[in-house]
Amino acid sequence: MKKISLTAVFFLWITSMPVTAATLQVYAAVNQPPNHLAFEGATRVGFTRVFLRNPGQVPIKAMLKVQQNGLADWVFRSVVLLDDNYNQIGTSAVLDENRQAIIGESLEILPGTSKPVIVAGNMDSDLSASAGQWVRLDVVGVETDATVNAPQIPITDGTAHLINASFVLGTATAYLSVFDPMSSQTVKAGTTGRRFSGVRVVAGSAERIRLRSIVFTQTISPQHGLTPAKVSNVEVVVDGVHYPTEVRRNIDVIHYPVADRYDRYTAQFGQGVVVDKGFSKDIYIQGDLDDSTETRLLKMDIISDLDLYITGEMYGYGINVYAGSVSVGWGEYSKFPQGYPWFSGSLLTVEKNVAPSVGDGGGNGVPTPVAPATQPPPVVVTPPEPRLPSELPGREIALQEIPWYRRGPLPAGGNGWWCFVRLAEPLPENVTVWWDSNWSGQYPVPMVGVNGDGTLIGFPLVYNLRDLTGDELEEIGRVVRVFELPDP
Repeated sequence: MKKISLTAVFFLWITSMPVTAATLQVYAAVNQPPNHLAFEGATRVGFTRVFLRNPGQVPIKAMLKVQQNGLADWVFRSVVLLDDNYNQIGTSAVLDENRQAIIGESLEILPGTSKPVIVAGNMDSDLSASAGQWVRLDVVGVETDATVNAPQIPITDGTAHLINASFVLGTATAYLSVFDPMSSQTVKAGTTGRRFSGVRVVAGSAERIRLRSIVFTQTISPQHGLTPAKVSNVEVVVDGVHYPTEVRRNIDVIHYPVADRYDRYTAQFGQGVVVDKGFSKDIYIQGDLDDSTETRLLKMDIISDLDLYITGEMYGYGINVYAGSVSVGWGEYSKFPQGYPWFSGSLLTVEKNVAPSVGDGGGNGVPTPVAPATQPPPVVVTPPEPRLPSELPGREIALQEIPWYRRGPLPAGGNGWWCFVRLAEPLPENVTVWWDSNWSGQYPVPMVGVNGDGTLIGFPLVYNLRDLTGDELEEIGRVVRVFELPDP
């Protein structure tokens, strides 16, 4: 005779109970996450899987209250709620002094459905004090306006993991993408295929990585007295492949320092995009700016590094993404600030392209004709005198990644374009940079920054290139060569 588990009996019992409107049933899943080691820096480590069932006729929003238990000390950087595909629901939260947190602020259970969710942890970067100890994440409560039917709570029969402080997982570092606007800009409503913001992800040396998903957040909110731009056909592009986004509108981001309601755009990368050790991929978000009768604003940020889901190929664990030291810039430009958001996209001002309707005497709105925009004359650029790199004596220095560009003050006055590139080795004393393209030129290196990620150098492009757009610059200046010159 086949045995039936107590959990299965409980499931049959709770699903057969009489239900009133707006009642949420919560119970432990039969299949829990597999037991394994919890490594330093691992992300989205699953602990407890539960089902939330809505047998009523109206949608139910809910959040789970979780608690760390076990012998281990403080071992979580944060905790988060996931769906069955390990996609993040809402934002991550830090445990309080009671080792508890509330997670899943965007969780919604539709009428007549059951939703499996996984309580997961993002492990701290140093677990040496708790190595060899067991840890659990239990469900101890439910936050919802509905009536809760959950006699199993606290749910403590999830998976306990053993803390390991010796394995070294892969890492990734994020920089600005060459496809990012890199400065605040103004554009007309009605523009299609506009790039909003983007990052470049560089794989570390420990293991190959796989890009799984990303979440961009439009952080312009009416609650701040601002009018967010209306967008459509929003997609994320990686390696020329366009991935559609799923938008969750007016999501309460309660763990963000400026708690508010934002639109969050999630793109799943199918089976994932593999990046070899030491190589990089650009990820950027773009879309259409819908017609508007008023000027609006758009700013696509990445609230937390955990909104970028990356796994290592060797062990399969989620890994941390660190922000590169991209700190040179001016105005409302894209950057990785210290704090929130993790990545701050450039501010885009979307000018109206449709005049407000006016009354025609009969109460009907009649659009006011709009004169076509006057196009500025084309920019005529005289390239500097070409000089072949072979004429430059000395050793060529390897680059860690392709260059990116930002606008800023030029040494000769006015504003123009700067080029930045990261070297794969320390910077010698006597170098020159070759901007090797259709418009070649030799440039000094007036700006140098050194940190654990390598040497970042920056140099201004010639004055007569200042009026080029980012797209035009990208077409002509993708190759940079750096040479170490012999001592004079």
